[in-house]
Amino acid sequence: MKRPREAEPPHIGLIRWLRSRGADLDGLEIRESPGGGLGVFATRPFEPGAAIGLLPSAAIIDPVAVLHSDDVARAALAQGGSEPFAFWLALASMAQQESCGHREYLAALPREAPDPTGWPAAQRQLLAGTPLAAQVEAQRRLLADEFARVAPTAAPRVPFDVDGAALFPSFLWARGVHMSRCFPRASPAC
Repeated sequence: MKRPREAEPPHIGLIRWLRSRGADLDGLEIRESPGGGLGVFATRPFEPGAAIGLLPSAAIIDPVAVLHSDDVARAALAQGGSEPFAFWLALASMAQQESCGHREYLAALPREAPDPTGWPAAQRQLLAGTPLAAQVEAQRRLLADEFARVAPTAAPRVPFDVDGAALFPSFLWARGVHMSRCFPRASPAC
């Protein structure tokens, strides 16, 4: 009897994908972190101020480039969505596409939203009575309003249920992973 093939850990595919796009990972190791998720660890000393690697543009999801080239992002902008919203919607859509050119990177990201705006209700309830809880719920309402207004038309090929709720958690996840990993740039706002 043939054994079922074990799934490859996401970081193995990520490393292969990064190298195929010209990333220089000499002296670096990508692996599971003791604190959870993936981390990048030095395998040798680096001189102070020295570059520790090279990440070419082919391995980067550039929000500005996405706003100009991605169909979902462009449609969201045309529907009056803000630039950050359009990028997050496009990122959520990309994460659901098997043919996405950044699939290995997206698959290596944590599955849970990294900020409280994207947490499930039970986790958000832990914040009850705090100023943060009020801020989180206010932000969720703003995002939900923009989502309901823009997403069904801007992302018609993305699977939605009747009220668009199927993609909303993915949208909040995309927002969270972007906000927790972006570098300051003029647009879209981090």
